[in-house]
Amino acid sequence: TKSNEEKDLSATNSSTINKCYQILKNPLKRSKYILKHYFDIDESNIINDSLMIDMFELRQEADELQGKDDILKMLDKVSTDLNQINTSFQKALQDSPTKQQLSDMVIQMIFLTKAKETLQDKLEL
Repeated sequence: TKSNEEKDLSATNSSTINKCYQILKNPLKRSKYILKHYFDIDESNIINDSLMIDMFELRQEADELQGKDDILKMLDKVSTDLNQINTSFQKALQDSPTKQQLSDMVIQMIFLTKAKETLQDKLEL
């Protein structure tokens, strides 16, 4: 039989492995982790004015959508953009990117993930 110490260690290790898996399987979480742990960039410190304007415009466009077909079209576009940015992020890591390039991509992923969730919620209404 296992001692209590072995059981606690096993539970701790299992929890750590599960947390790591959750980070690795989610592109946004994985990108944030890479920024923080490999480039020492905290997501709360990254802002890009032109990206903020793009995000505002996309959000405004999403708010004005009424029909299910229009929402689905925009959801498809946002999902495609999100996949492209994730792919670009992974490729950029192989090409010695600047911190600003990575930060901009993560900002876009954060925003597009939120936009995707908002559009999905809008579909459920």
